[in-house]
Amino acid sequence: MLLEDIFGALVTALEGQARVVAGTVQADLEVGAALVAAFAAARLAFEGEFPSAFVAMSGHIFNLAGARSSEKFRLCAGPWNPYSRAVDTITIKDLAVLSCIGVPEEERAHPQRLLITISMSGNFSEACITDEIAATVNYFEVSQRVVEFCRTESFKLIEKLAQEIANIVLREFGAAAVKVEVKKFILSNARHVSFELSRSGPGPSAGL
Repeated sequence: MLLEDIFGALVTALEGQARVVAGTVQADLEVGAALVAAFAAARLAFEGEFPSAFVAMSGHIFNLAGARSSEKFRLCAGPWNPYSRAVDTITIKDLAVLSCIGVPEEERAHPQRLLITISMSGNFSEACITDEIAATVNYFEVSQRVVEFCRTESFKLIEKLAQEIANIVLREFGAAAVKVEVKKFILSNARHVSFELSRSGPGPSAGL
């Protein structure tokens, strides 16, 4: 192939790519203009949520609560990606519990203090909007359940205890994913010994 043919093919390809980019930009501008026009026509305030019907029509999802006037057109910045998943996390840090735990029977004979950290993940965006406890994981109930579970059950290994706590959070409280860390104060020359695991639930948001 002659050099001028190669050059010509390259120019043609670049021109085609440029037309695609220009078309995409034009489409985005048209969508943005339509959103702004609909926003103005509805005479909506710049506070509160955008009507769900318009959100569905436009393909955008956003919350204008507390937005400054200078940010009122940020909804045009980008379309909603239906394949994206919100990942929100609630963490109970160093929950103190008493548990009969240890490999030797004599160690399990008396409760010892453990610190447990539980991070619960999922899509809690509805709770962010509605301010309703039913739309999220109730961390108080989780903490009470874990404290009571540790008090009444006995284990040899902190690994097993962490697994059981993860099962409780996933099955009883509906978290999509959970991370559990158990700290044990058993070595006199170490701050603590810890074990941490992460597990996902069977629901549609599993694998976060």
